[in-house]
Amino acid sequence: MREIFELVSARAVDAVSLKIPKLGGLRNTLAAARLCEAAHVEYRLGAAVGSRLLSAQALHLACTLRGVDYACELGEFDRLLDDPFGGLEVEAGVLRLPAGAGSGVNLRAAAADARKARTA
Repeated sequence: MREIFELVSARAVDAVSLKIPKLGGLRNTLAAARLCEAAHVEYRLGAAVGSRLLSAQALHLACTLRGVDYACELGEFDRLLDDPFGGLEVEAGVLRLPAGAGSGVNLRAAAADARKARTA
């Protein structure tokens, strides 16, 4: 956050790539986006290789931010092998906001079974 503040305040950048894990979560990413908006600096959500859960949360955030006006990297979950979550897919080059409770993704049956076996 400090780096973004310094760069935006000094007008040293034209745009910022916000990465949720690097910023420490959704709340800090939202704060960084608001900072960019206040300073009229463009921003996007950058790549965060992780599960569909992370991507779904990033997609929900992107849909609430009025300042996101160019390409975000939200489909990186395709690179993750054995993702325990389902319910979010890139179809014909389009990533749609999932419907459903919470983030709209769900724990796959195999992952849920493995989790139960570990706790039993």
